[in-house]
Amino acid sequence: MAHQEYEAWFLASASSLARVRRLRADIVDHADPESVRGCKEWLEQWLPSGFTYSERADQAALTAEFDMTLAKSKAPSFDKLWREVESIFQHAVTTEES
Repeated sequence: MAHQEYEAWFLASASSLARVRRLRADIVDHADPESVRGCKEWLEQWLPSGFTYSERADQAALTAEFDMTLAKSKAPSFDKLWREVESIFQHAVTTEES
C-alpha cells in the first residue's frame, strides 16, 4: 500500500487540497512525497497556527478531495495501487462477460 504513510499521497497532490480542512491556499505538491517521514507534520506546516492534522478528523475529507491522477504521477505506491485495483476490475468485467 502506501510507502511510509498514507498521507504521502496527499503530499503528492497537495495543490488539489488547497482550502480543504483549513489547508492554506498556497500549498504546493511535494517534489518527492514518498521520501518524507512525518507526512502529517508536513501537512501541519500548511495549516493556520494552532491547528493540527488529525487522521480521525481530516483523513476522510482529504481522501475525498485529492487529485488521484496527480498522485499517480508523483507517488509510485499510489500508481501501483491504482494499477492493481484497475486489474482487479478488468478481471471482474472479463469474468462476468464469459
